[in-house]
Amino acid sequence: MIGKNVESEDIVSLVEVKDILEGRKKKNLTYEQQLAYDHASKFAASKVFKTKIMKIAEELGIDKKIAIEIINTKPTNIFVLKQILSRNSKPISEEDENKLMGALKG
Repeated sequence: MIGKNVESEDIVSLVEVKDILEGRKKKNLTYEQQLAYDHASKFAASKVFKTKIMKIAEELGIDKKIAIEIINTKPTNIFVLKQILSRNSKPISEEDENKLMGALKG
């Protein structure tokens, strides 16, 4: 059964999913885990990128869930970023949006 032995519940980025599944890869992964690992390997951002975005998000008061979504989607324009940030509990100024967009591009 999927999820029978839940170790912990927390929102994680694809980078963390990849790391977790790489640790379990020494054992045989289930079909679903292998699919998740393949997806994370293909689409996960780098650890440096994740760390940089999480630091900026914390400084700007962005919720962890929203920061993880930004890391996973890697928006390429300000309009997509604004849509993601619209769900944040605290409004983000345009200056802060531009700062975050600069970090995403660079």
